[in-house]
Amino acid sequence: MLVLALAGAGLLVAVLTLAGWVWFRGSSQAPRSTVSVGANAGGGSGDAERALAAGERPGKGSAAGGSSGAARYLLDRKLTAGQKKTLARLGDAKVPLEERKAEIERLVARGDEDAARTLMAAGSAEIYVNRMAVEGLGALRTDRRRLREAVRDYLTGRLRCSDAVVVCAAVRALARQGGEEVLAELSRAIRENHVRPDGHQDMVCTSVVEALGGIATPKAVPVLAAELRRPEGNGWSLEYASSVIAALGKIGTPEARAAAGAYAERLEKSIPADPMARSYYARKIAEARRVAAGGDNEERRQ
Repeated sequence: MLVLALAGAGLLVAVLTLAGWVWFRGSSQAPRSTVSVGANAGGGSGDAERALAAGERPGKGSAAGGSSGAARYLLDRKLTAGQKKTLARLGDAKVPLEERKAEIERLVARGDEDAARTLMAAGSAEIYVNRMAVEGLGALRTDRRRLREAVRDYLTGRLRCSDAVVVCAAVRALARQGGEEVLAELSRAIRENHVRPDGHQDMVCTSVVEALGGIATPKAVPVLAAELRRPEGNGWSLEYASSVIAALGKIGTPEARAAAGAYAERLEKSIPADPMARSYYARKIAEARRVAAGGDNEERRQ
């Protein structure tokens, strides 16, 4: 009996020793750098390096990566202690929102590589101000070509973010940064968002249409005209079409006017019998006819 008791005690000691070693290994290898993140008005908590690795690696199919990988030279840099501190502050719910907005504005005004890297980190983190950081990159101005290309590449990647609000911010920022040069990226974004799992295709596509109208390049007319030919449903509505008509009005070329006229004819062939619906259609037809006549474009020029 004494032998069995001693054997049992030895086995118990061995098990406890093994468990302690496993716990020590796990705790010693756990991430040490954390940042406040979250989807509420301030954020929760999470690992900064994990968030960056998951969302900022171009060329690896990530949501933040662009097609050319021009942003890699920035994104592959580890955050400095100062950048981590700024990122933590941006994700801290205890810091007033206005102060966090001001911090983003200061980074935009600096316009250097370190500021852009911090904004990219904030734009990829799950924090409330991520969309503000993304949109801030659109206002960043620099004479360095490599940095401009990196910013555009990063913003192109954000067009594929699962968060519709971030996508809309990326659309506006990319249009502001690239203008006519990013027409291909914006055109692809509108096609890829005709149907979204979250149901926000109307919001995202409208943001792209408004961006194209802001750029006002004649090269956008085919893309916008194609939107007017889409069947109803899946985010397409007469209100959405009105945003397309407004964009065509800002462009004002003969091709833009022709597209608006063709849309008016489409509506005239499908006027419903209900009096209220007929009145609604009549207003939309009038909008299109006004652009087809060049009225909106002339108003814009005055």
